[in-house]
Amino acid sequence: MSTESKNNIKVLLIALDALAGIILLTAAYGYTENEEGIRSPLTYVYYQNLRWIVCGLSVWHIFRINKVSKKSPIKGRLIWVILFCILAIIFNPFIPLQLTKEIWGCINLFGSVVFVSAIFLLIGRE
Repeated sequence: MSTESKNNIKVLLIALDALAGIILLTAAYGYTENEEGIRSPLTYVYYQNLRWIVCGLSVWHIFRINKVSKKSPIKGRLIWVILFCILAIIFNPFIPLQLTKEIWGCINLFGSVVFVSAIFLLIGRE
């Protein structure tokens, strides 16, 4: 694979991780505000899209960590794989978990921290 395509994949992964972090933080907050400052709850479609994005990106990270670590070992590779497996299971869109809003808020914050940390600790070291 050429250096340019590796850089393109790296930039794409950084953008997707940032997107996942932002949508998870927004979901943890639970509301959106319009121009007039009126708060309204997020829609069910928002949470379904969040599940697809977070689950898909988590699975991508799992395979990518295993692929990259064969060439150059990633410190704490097992911990990262476990974290992304947990996120993929919790956010899977096929068998959704039914949890309270408070628990989802904590999970969303946790997921946001994992994805933002991945930008600096995983992708930056490749």
